Amino acid sequence: MLTLTGIVLGTKTITRKRADGSVFDVHFLGIQTDKETGYDGETVTTDIQISQAQYQAGICAYYQKLINQAVSVPIWLTSWAGKNGTAGINYHLSGEGKPVSGRPPVDAPATAAAAR
Repeated sequence: MLTLTGIVLGTKTITRKRADGSVFDVHFLGIQTDKETGYDGETVTTDIQISQAQYQAGICAYYQKLINQAVSVPIWLTSWAGKNGTAGINYHLSGEGKPVSGRPPVDAPATAAAAR
């Protein structure tokens, strides 16, 4: 399992427009990590996309209760290449989306995964 470990910054929703003009929401979890080759204290924020099923299951509210806490979240990656030579990697929250380590939110029951 691939995980990303860092500090929970929160969640956000971005509204995007399709080619036909209709709109849809994309949900993200923000995780802050130390910049690998950065100066002391320099950080990077990674946006991890939340699936519609995870969103409907309430994962955003779950992570809002974990702001400023260290967690390891399960992720999977996709790569893309644009016609103009751009390329990138998208991060996606894996499984049900809950952290595999870190403390559970204050009002959430402890799970086996959070107790590790």
